[in-house]
Amino acid sequence: MKPAISDVRATLRALPPDSLVLAMPDLPDPMARRIALAFLEDAAAQGGGHVMPWPRAQLLLGAAPGAAARAGEALHRLIGARPTTWTLPSEAAELDDWLDRLPAPAPQPTTLVALEAHCAALPMEEVARLTFFAEGPDPRAVAQRLAPADLPLEDPDLRAQARALLCRRVLAALTDPALRGRLPAMRPGLRLLLDLPLAGLPGGRMVGGGRGGRDAPIALLPLAALAEPRFPALAQGLAAAGWHTGFVSKDAEAAGLLVGGGYVLAAPPPAAPPALPPLGDAPRFIALGRDIPAWCRAPGLLWEVPA
Repeated sequence: MKPAISDVRATLRALPPDSLVLAMPDLPDPMARRIALAFLEDAAAQGGGHVMPWPRAQLLLGAAPGAAARAGEALHRLIGARPTTWTLPSEAAELDDWLDRLPAPAPQPTTLVALEAHCAALPMEEVARLTFFAEGPDPRAVAQRLAPADLPLEDPDLRAQARALLCRRVLAALTDPALRGRLPAMRPGLRLLLDLPLAGLPGGRMVGGGRGGRDAPIALLPLAALAEPRFPALAQGLAAAGWHTGFVSKDAEAAGLLVGGGYVLAAPPPAAPPALPPLGDAPRFIALGRDIPAWCRAPGLLWEVPA
């Protein structure tokens, strides 16, 4: 489930002069891997780069020199070795040779049976991702989202199936002390945004519920849940247990589908704000991604921030 080498080369061709590319070897220790990846993602957010996973490596493409250098120093302190770095375009030939020697990524599953096997075989450390959100102009994190890993599948039906399969693994790990420690380490005191499959929480158990008001957790469902006959009962059950109900979408235009329902939308933000009714203790919108327009920093909106 990795990007093709053509994706890496296409990104490299679009980088401005003096951009840096940094390669971090894959680390066997899950905690060290998560910390190292956070360093790379922070450098990408601050320096305009992109992080791409690859077999036995993580690539930071195109970060500004200062951000990449800070990430390199942090990785040196963490793993005791400096990551390999290239400056473009002067070292493009050396980087091209290195890319030619990379192992090919595994092919994407193209059937449901293959997808189920792939999702079942993923190490628990790769099943979930944790992102953080601020509210208003203050960039400090006030909420955290525990979501399934985003597998880059072309088929939308397989993408939806992968999300459901990985959501179920995340939920199972949350209720199993032996597995919970292998999920990304959540920060105490932050509001929880938890991605759920269409069926909601297994057996009606409201994992993480019980906090009310502006600290109440938010269950994030796929938009397809709106068409489910049992959705009203699911939403009522979540509300009774102290959860807000929200939806995840690739497009903020989905806000029009939620008018009047009192539901939160999490989506990449458009350049101009959509019509967002007040939702009481729930945020009016959850802006996903690092390309955040200024309107997302208004009170009552959550926007993604670096870890």
